[in-house]
Amino acid sequence: VLDNVDDAAEARPLLQHGTRGAVLLTTRNLDIAAALNAHAYVVPELSAASSRALLVEILGEPRVLSHPEEAAAAEQIGGLLHHLPLAVEIAAQRLKSRARMTLAAMAQRLQDEHQRLGLAISDSAVRASFEVSWDALDEELQFLFARLAVFGGRPFTVQAIAAVADWNEYLAEDDLYTLTTLSLVQEVGQTRFRQHPLLADFAAEKLGDNDEANGRMARYYLQFAQENQEVFEALEPEWENLLAAVQAAHQEREWQLVLDLTEALGGSWFRYGRYHDANTAYALAETTAGKLDSEEDLAHTLLNWAEVAIEQSNYDEAWGRLETAVNIYYRRENGTGIAKTHYFQGCILFDQGHYK
Repeated sequence: VLDNVDDAAEARPLLQHGTRGAVLLTTRNLDIAAALNAHAYVVPELSAASSRALLVEILGEPRVLSHPEEAAAAEQIGGLLHHLPLAVEIAAQRLKSRARMTLAAMAQRLQDEHQRLGLAISDSAVRASFEVSWDALDEELQFLFARLAVFGGRPFTVQAIAAVADWNEYLAEDDLYTLTTLSLVQEVGQTRFRQHPLLADFAAEKLGDNDEANGRMARYYLQFAQENQEVFEALEPEWENLLAAVQAAHQEREWQLVLDLTEALGGSWFRYGRYHDANTAYALAETTAGKLDSEEDLAHTLLNWAEVAIEQSNYDEAWGRLETAVNIYYRRENGTGIAKTHYFQGCILFDQGHYK
C-alpha cells in the first residue's frame, strides 16, 4: 500500500511486477494514476445510507438509532457534511470521544460552516486536508479555485467561471480539468463542473469578501437571463445560480443590478412555476427599491409580486401589495400602473366569487 502518492517517479520503483502481488496506492492526483498505468477508482461521496452506516459502525446502533431524534440527527449530520467520507468519520470519532454529546448537538454545531471545516480529531482534520491540496496549487490555480466559491457547490459552466475570473474560456476550461484531476472539482454531465460543498466553503474562506467576483457572477447571469428568457432548456439547469445571482447582487449592495435581474427573470419564474425563486427575489427587490428611495420601482415590484401571490391563491398577500402599488400609481398619476393594479384586484375578486 502506497499512501498519498504525489510523485509518480518516486512511486514507480516500488511497484510490484508479475502476478504474485498488487499495489494499492492513494493519491489526490489522477494524472499520477495515469502515469503509473494504474486503474483509477475515484472515491465517491457516500450515500445517505452509507453515511448513517458509518456513524453506526463507529458509535454503535444504540447511540444512533435507539431514539428518533438521534436517528434524525444522524441523517442531518450526513447531509450537512454532504456525505464527505473524511468529514463524516471525523464527526463520528469526535462523538465517540465525547460520550455525553448527542448527535443532535453535533448537528446543531455543524450548521456553522466554520465548524464543518474545523472538524478535527488527532491527526485527521477537514481543513488541514484541504490545505494540503491548496498548497500544492500554483498561483493561477489558486486564483480560479477561490473564485469557484461564488457557486456555493452548485454546478456551473465553463462560460460562467470564465466570466467570474475574467479569463479566456479555453484557459478556464484547461484549469478546471487540472483541478478535476486533483479531485478538487467534479465533472457533472457533459458540460458542467461542481465543487463539493465543503470544498466550496473552504474556497469561500480563501476568496474572502470579494465583491468583484460576486458582481461578475451576478452580471454574467443577468446577461444569461436576458438572452434566454423563454428558453427552458437553457434556464432549467441554472435556476439555483440565477437566484444566487440576485442574492449576491443584493449582498454587494448593487441595487440596480438586483432590479435588473428580477425584471429579466420575473416572466421566466412565472412562466415555469418557479414561485419560491420569485418570492425570494421580489422580497429582495422590495428592500432594494427602499434603498433607492424609488416609488416607481417599489410599485412595479409589488405589482409583479402580487401576480405571483394570485397564482398561488395567496389573495390577502396579493391584495396588500396591490393596495400599496395603486396608491403609489395614483400619487404619480401613472394611468398604466393604475389600470394593471385594478385588473389584478378584479382577478382576485372574481376568483373569490365577488362578481358584482
